[in-house]
Amino acid sequence: DPVGGAAARLRTFQRQMRELSAILHDEARAEFAVVTIATELAMLESERLLAALRADGIAVNHLVVNRVLDDKDADAFVERLARGHAKCVGRARDVSERARAELTVVPYFDTEVTGVPGLRALGAALFRPPAAK
Repeated sequence: DPVGGAAARLRTFQRQMRELSAILHDEARAEFAVVTIATELAMLESERLLAALRADGIAVNHLVVNRVLDDKDADAFVERLARGHAKCVGRARDVSERARAELTVVPYFDTEVTGVPGLRALGAALFRPPAAK
């Protein structure tokens, strides 16, 4: 009976979800580490996630901010990043040519793209007329 089989699988799934919920709500057995990056949007999302997990009784004992650039290492990092980006853009050009797809390369903005001014700058970079050939 397909309906009976589906119902049995659903009951099994519900039982597994109750067991998982019990584990997640037991601080002795589980805790979350919220991992984010150092951007305004990511921090806002992480803050909301942390508050929601705590409100639901789930232990969150760590907040990790990943990919933080130290001032003393910035120049060397930016050079390595630019070389890596150039290599990837070259590969993307090859791929787009083979696939006959238009390639759009958006510059790295020095600030996070937020609000109307940021969206205007992004739109200008994305939707500028194609260069004359």
